[in-house]
Parts: sequence; C-alpha cells; structure tokens
Amino acid sequence: MDPYLRTPDVMDCRDPATGELLGEVPRMGEDDVVAAIHRARFLQPRWAGLDQGKRHAVIAAVLDRVLSSQDELCRVAAHDSGETMLDAMVHEIIPVGRALTALLERARSSRLPWKQTTATGGRQNAPGILGFFTPGYLPLRNLLLPIAPALLEGSAVVVKVSDRVAWSSMQFAELVRDVLAEQGH
Repeated sequence: MDPYLRTPDVMDCRDPATGELLGEVPRMGEDDVVAAIHRARFLQPRWAGLDQGKRHAVIAAVLDRVLSSQDELCRVAAHDSGETMLDAMVHEIIPVGRALTALLERARSSRLPWKQTTATGGRQNAPGILGFFTPGYLPLRNLLLPIAPALLEGSAVVVKVSDRVAWSSMQFAELVRDVLAEQGH
C-alpha cells in the first residue's frame, strides 16, 4: 500500500473469471487525492529540473522492465481484467513496447516538442501536474501510455485508476515507482 495514503479503507479485488481474491487495494478518499496533488506539486519542479536525458533513462528503464517482466505482467493483467494471457500480450505488452520505443526515438531525435498530442489524444503543454483517469480494461496500457510522455516532458502525474483493474494498476504503478527509485529519483 502507498504509505502516503491517509484513508485506511480498502477494497477487495477479485479475478472476474474465477472470483478468486487477488488482494486488497486502498480506497482513495478526497483527502488522499488532495494529498497526492500536493505531493505532485512539491516534486514536479525537481523532476522538470532534470535534464531530458535523465528522464529519458527512466522511460527507457520502464520499457526494459516491461519487456523483461512481460510474462508476469500478462499474468497480473489477465487475473485482474479477465483477459487471456494472449490478449494481454497482444493488447498490452506489444502496444506498450511499440509506443514507448517510438516515444524514446522521437525524444532522441529532438522531435518531442513541449506541445504534442499524447497517446490518449489529449493536448499536453509545458510541464506541470497532469491528472489521468483510466478505464476498466487494458490496465498496463492505459496506465503507462498517458504517463510516459508526461514524465518525459517533466510533468508530475496523478492517476485515478478504475476500481475494476485497481489491483493490477497498483502493481504496474509500483513498477514505475521501483524504476524511479532505482534511477535515484
């Protein structure tokens, strides 16, 4: 569980195919959302102050982790969303791998302007704090594809995930937090 959450309330997450209990995740209340925004506001200037090469290295490390952990990530996504392992590979891992690779290639060639269209079609301007809501399907893809360009550009991100895929989304968010910590952030 996120140590910064203030609300102790949790919800059970179950495999939609079997009803098996997968685990618990915290229910975020209004105070938790406000705290997450304040935390993002505090950390964002430091993140934006890093040179793009360091932010690039974080996204590259996330891509490496996704590719090296693809079997486990597919299992997690399949248990939480009800998709098959094959669906998770075809609709989650492959698109995420391609999108992050393309994003990193554009960044390397300096074609990543401050104003661009994000993976979800929204317009993104100069770095700041961005909020995203994710739908209740394709949890890895819907978490990573909006946040990767935002992080690369120096923005902080606050994400509200669907309750339907909260268990897997928490694990995928932990993957990003682990990479950030390993990169010294």
